[in-house]
Amino acid sequence: MTERSEADKYIKCSKCRCKYINDDEHIKKDFGYNRLEERFKTCVKCRTYSRQQNKEYRQEHQAEITENTRDYRKQYYQHNKEHHKELMKIYREKQLNTEVDENHKCCTRCYKIKPITEYGEYVYKIDVNGIEHWASCKSCNSCRNRDKEQRRR
Repeated sequence: MTERSEADKYIKCSKCRCKYINDDEHIKKDFGYNRLEERFKTCVKCRTYSRQQNKEYRQEHQAEITENTRDYRKQYYQHNKEHHKELMKIYREKQLNTEVDENHKCCTRCYKIKPITEYGEYVYKIDVNGIEHWASCKSCNSCRNRDKEQRRR
């Protein structure tokens, strides 16, 4: 009978280099598998330790992380501002030119197509060629309410 070599008998953790017995029962207990049934390369001890260290680091440096993220987002927006503006322009044009029935309308602020009941009417009348008409809002109630909240602050 041929004996198993040292490499076949044991498997090593890629992080701590500890040796573990190479059979299904020990692999399941010491390493585990991902959802695709592939064996993890690091042992359970190393994964839990690094998870704990990452959690502690995030708690200690939360202010730095949020500041760096905020700065990164600002820089990203500044570098891609024209591209975003162009995409929004295309989206607005598409929404405003969309054919809708007489019961729906496109909001001029959020560019979402909503039922006419969402728009309401202005409180004052408009005189058009000597005939008084109620003016229809161009923006939906949710956009107007959001603007009111921002003005109150």
